[in-house]
Amino acid sequence: MITAKEIKMTAGTNTAAMALQIMTTQWLAEMCRIEAVKPDGTRIPIPRNKAVIRDDLLTPEAVLGVVGLVYEPIQNPAAFAFFDILTQQYNGTYQKGYIIDNGRQIIIIAKIGDDYEVRPGDVISDHITLMNSFDGSSPFKAFFTPIRKLSGAHCRATFGGAVNSVAIRHTITASTRMSDAMTVLNVSATFFEQFKNLSKQMAGKALTRKLIDEFLLNVFGEVKTKPNKEKLETIANLIVNGTGNTGKSLWDAYNGVIEWADFYRYAGKKNADILNAGSAVLTGVGIKEKAFRTAVSML
Repeated sequence: MITAKEIKMTAGTNTAAMALQIMTTQWLAEMCRIEAVKPDGTRIPIPRNKAVIRDDLLTPEAVLGVVGLVYEPIQNPAAFAFFDILTQQYNGTYQKGYIIDNGRQIIIIAKIGDDYEVRPGDVISDHITLMNSFDGSSPFKAFFTPIRKLSGAHCRATFGGAVNSVAIRHTITASTRMSDAMTVLNVSATFFEQFKNLSKQMAGKALTRKLIDEFLLNVFGEVKTKPNKEKLETIANLIVNGTGNTGKSLWDAYNGVIEWADFYRYAGKKNADILNAGSAVLTGVGIKEKAFRTAVSML
């Protein structure tokens, strides 16, 4: 089960080095040989794989992943530094970070650009979520993440042919850093503009109880078990009574789902705050994107 530790940045955090220091993630990832140990204690080398470990720990938690021989970890300072070009040129700031599974993945979220209103008083801030991985599961990526100020929920979305993330090359050369930064800026600008337009259309589309039921059916399918029925009841209530919601538009329907995914998905479970944080940035992304596509299809 994915765990996530959330760290909020101090005001004025505009470099990746400052963000990593606040998160205490300046450690380095090292590649180490691994062995199989038989019940009798015999040790057998495993030549085709290596372990990725944190250099600051000597406990089992130090192990971040097992990878092939060609894998080479990209250290956090090198991975995130390219984005400083955008924060410095466009007055952006790093606002919070997440340490996933003790460092298996490091996530930093930066605000960039101007805020706007989907409807009066309902403000969206455009953010870019940066993720570095040490288990070989993913390249370094930048995800485009509008955040709703009323609830703090992460508005992940897919629609049409829009690109909602970019994989970034890893290099320390200044020219390539600039190229990567501009790629992220240009692709994200298109995504954010389309998200803004579609969100405003959702806010203008009237919602009825029948449409709420149709929306939930299309997002979650037919549910028969008691826990799933209770989940849909929670989401239906958030559509009407969630933070900033009135249940009167498709925008409320979408926000009911993302508010549930970010804050209520693991209600009542041990470590619910940690699990919900993981849902906000990772495990809940698929259902949020499906909710957005469904809402767009109902315009």
